[in-house]
Amino acid sequence: MTIIEREHPRFAHHAEISVTLRGALLSGRTVNVSRGGLCALLQMAVEVGTELELQLVLRFDDGAQSEAIRLRCRTVWCTPINGEYQLGFSFLNLAAAAQQDLELFLRFLDQRVKPARI
Repeated sequence: MTIIEREHPRFAHHAEISVTLRGALLSGRTVNVSRGGLCALLQMAVEVGTELELQLVLRFDDGAQSEAIRLRCRTVWCTPINGEYQLGFSFLNLAAAAQQDLELFLRFLDQRVKPARI
């Protein structure tokens, strides 16, 4: 069995996401997040290769939430699972502000959970 090392550790975490696709607003949640991309569950399939902007929001235990982080990404895979679709998104050319926000988000996760080794 070959074990593939990932470039970035993945953090198993359920954050809220939303994307606009063909005029429809889709809401979902992450399965895991890394510096290079994320895996998410959505109610609708997204064609592989589709470039879009998603918004990532962290909800805290006390009901507060973070500002939405806007991230440009590309769909790299899409699989139906239990009536939903699990998608892999790769981040694209993040602006400096988005990169800093993502790093802050991941540092927060790093303090709360162990990276998922896939």
